Order: sequence, then structure tokens, then C-alpha cells
Amino acid sequence: MIKQTRKEKLQALLNRLATQMIQGSLVTLNSPCGKTSCACAKDKRHYHKRYYLSWTEGGRTKMMYIPSKQLRVFQQGIRAWNRFKKVSKQLARINAQIFKSKQEDTL
Repeated sequence: MIKQTRKEKLQALLNRLATQMIQGSLVTLNSPCGKTSCACAKDKRHYHKRYYLSWTEGGRTKMMYIPSKQLRVFQQGIRAWNRFKKVSKQLARINAQIFKSKQEDTL
């Protein structure tokens, strides 16, 4: 019964995380903005930070530009994805224990 309650809590947590999760990694690249009057055009130390979401799809790396205003949302989504993976593993272990105990009960 305790395993069943724990399982239900983990399932509820997975449902919440599923609405927020974003798979991938954040990549920060420094580059000039392209304006000739900007300090970055003359000195690499003044390059601007640009943020990208990076993921693998079909064996190829994909990247999507993330505006700095949305950076926090993507960081939270990536944390939710990582938490989702951990919770899924916990749930799989509980399922294995439940299935094993059901098999032992039928013997």
C-alpha cells in the first residue's frame, strides 16, 4: 500500500513536470551584433551573449535561439526535464517492485 501511495505521488509529479519540461541544453555564444558603431565591432571583449537551446534529433545537433527575456523560462523547463527523468526512474523501480510482489503472491 505504501508503494502504491508513493507511486501515485510520483505520477502526479510527472504530470506537473510534463507541462513545463524542455529537452536540451542551454548554450551561450559570444558574438558581435553587426552594428559598425557598437563596441563589439572593434573589440572581442565587448561581444554580446546569445543564448541557444541545443538538442539532438535524428543524430544531428539542432539549435534554437532563445531571447534573453525568455532565458529563465527555458532554464526552468530544462530543470523540469532533468527532474522528470529522475522521477521516471524512481517510478520504474517502484513498478518493478510491485510487479515482483504480485508474481510472488501468485506462487
